[in-house]
Formats: sequence, structure tokens, C-alpha cells
Amino acid sequence: MAIPVILSAVATTVSAVGSYQQGKAQQEQSEIAAAEMERNAQDRVREGLLKAQETRRQKAIALSNARAQQAGSGGSTTSGVSLRQQGDIAGIYEFNAAEQEYASQREAQGVYNAAANTRTEGRMARFNGTVGALSTVLQGSSSIYSSLRKAPGPGKPAGSVGVTRNKTTGFWRAPSMVAP
Repeated sequence: MAIPVILSAVATTVSAVGSYQQGKAQQEQSEIAAAEMERNAQDRVREGLLKAQETRRQKAIALSNARAQQAGSGGSTTSGVSLRQQGDIAGIYEFNAAEQEYASQREAQGVYNAAANTRTEGRMARFNGTVGALSTVLQGSSSIYSSLRKAPGPGKPAGSVGVTRNKTTGFWRAPSMVAP
């Protein structure tokens, strides 16, 4: 009777450890994935800033071209119309640059949120692995207890289920066999 109990205990332990390790591995994978997502989000912000910087560079070129064209045609680059025209050009380019920055930050925020969700899923997987391990241990312990409870005790003959020992005399007593 000891070998099946030992095997059941070993199986319970192996199953519980496996369940816990699986949850832990899933959490580690989630952490790695979330860290990669965060790097991607940072890259998107950088890309947006670079695009905005390029737009501002193009703004400077467009303003320079506008001034050169105004001066080349004999007009003043400091008159009200010229300054309004330059302001309009600068405003359009600056709006585009700000829009690029905002879009990249909004996109990055979505990726950051996905990373946070991935981390939460990892923590839940680890929690579920721990709960699964504890459940396996409790089920295995219950099974072992049941098999030990049904087993004949020390000094009891095998197959003596239902046989009891008289506490006063110490003799074994079989259940009464009364015919119906």
C-alpha cells in the first residue's frame, strides 16, 4: 500500500510544480513582450519628433524661398502683406509639425496601454499557475488521505475492510453477517 501512496504523492508534487512553473514562465514571457512593446512606443515617439523636426526644417526653407521671391520681385519682405504671407506659411508648417508629434504620442500611448495589459495578463497567468498548483496539492492530499483511510492499519490483515478492533479486548471483529 505504501508504493501507490508514494507514487500519488510524487505525481501530485510534479503536477503542482509544473503548474506553478508554467504560470511563472508565462509571466516572464509577458514581461519580455511588454518591454518590447514599450521600446516600440518610444521608437514611435522618436519617429514623430523626427518628422516634426523635418517639417520645421522645410518650414524654414519655405520661408526663405518666400522672402527671396518677394525680394526678387522688388517687394518688401517686411511689409504687412509679406509678413502675413510668411506667418501663414509658418503657421501651416508648425501645425503639421505639432500634428505629427501628437499623432506619434497618441499612437505610443496605445502601445503603452497594450504593454500594461500584457503585463497584467502575465501576472494573472502566474496567479492562475499558483492557484492551480495549490489545487493540485489539495486534491492529491485528499486522494492520499482517502487511500490511507481505506487501507488496513498495522497488524490488520489485507482485505479486511469493515473489520474493526474491539478497544476493550483488542480482538478483531468482523461485521455481523445477518441474513435478510
